[in-house]
Parts: sequence; C-alpha cells; structure tokens
Amino acid sequence: MKLELKSVKHAKFASQETPCYEATLYLDGKKVAVVSNDGHGGCDRVFWTDRSAEGRIDAHFAAMPKIDAGGIMLQPGLELWCREELERQDILKTVKRRTKTKVIGLRGSREVSFKMAPADLERTYANGLTGRQIIEKDHPDLVILNGLDDDAIVAAVRKASDAAAAEEAQTRGW
Repeated sequence: MKLELKSVKHAKFASQETPCYEATLYLDGKKVAVVSNDGHGGCDRVFWTDRSAEGRIDAHFAAMPKIDAGGIMLQPGLELWCREELERQDILKTVKRRTKTKVIGLRGSREVSFKMAPADLERTYANGLTGRQIIEKDHPDLVILNGLDDDAIVAAVRKASDAAAAEEAQTRGW
C-alpha cells in the first residue's frame, strides 16, 4: 500500500495548535480523498472520493503495532501519518532549497555550513581527496546533507531536532 500526499497547501502562518493545511491523498497512485485541517487544534477532515479506500487505509493502520509517543501508546492512523508526511515534505523542501547554494551539515543539534559550492564536494583536489572526503576527514562527527537521499535527510534532521530538544530540556532542568 502506497500512500502519498500531493498538492499540499500548508499555511504555516495560520497554524496554531495543529498544522493548517489541505492536501490530496493518493492510494497506490489513485486519488482517494482530500485531507485538511484548519489549524486550531481539531482533528483532520477527510473528504473521501473513493469510499472503498477508507476501509483499506483504516485496516492498514489498525494492523500496525502501537507506538510510544512520550509514554503514551498510540495506534498509528491516517491523521498521524499526514502530520508526519507534512513534516517530512517541509524538511525536504527546506533542505533542498538551502543545499542548492551551500554545503550544509549537522553535528548533533547544530547546523554547520561551509564556504564551498555544492558542486565542489565531488571535485578532486590536489591531495587526491574530494571536497566531501576532506570535510569528512576534518569533521568525522558531521553529517553532510548535500547529496543524501530523502530518507537519510529526514532521519538526520529529526535526529538533530531530537538532540536540540534534549539539550533544551537539560538546560531548563526538565
């Protein structure tokens, strides 16, 4: 089963307690619903264009194991998936825009940028190393976002976000 959110209109300025958005939901390449939320803390609204898909999607998520969300066990569902997909698309859009002109890396919760054109990462220098190899040699704990596939980008950004949240909690004494 392949779920996709397309034609996403995400109004960050209007998002208060939940994301304010509207998107088209596709199941195995076929449009099955329009999903939206007004951003005021309520549940997502789903307007089904294919009612048979609703049961298939519900059964898909019901078969998944519960996940631990900070001590609360949640059953995955379409709404949770939509939130994660919105976050994923936002991360990818931001990172791809920024890595067009800069070399960007993550070290723990910190972002690091280099004064190097992204194309120079694969250029071989006089010492026989590529720009990427030079950076990786000098900064072994750094994850360079340029050139990573989508899943690796999202995983690295989420890991950095989790590290930042942990640092903040420790700073505040939580």
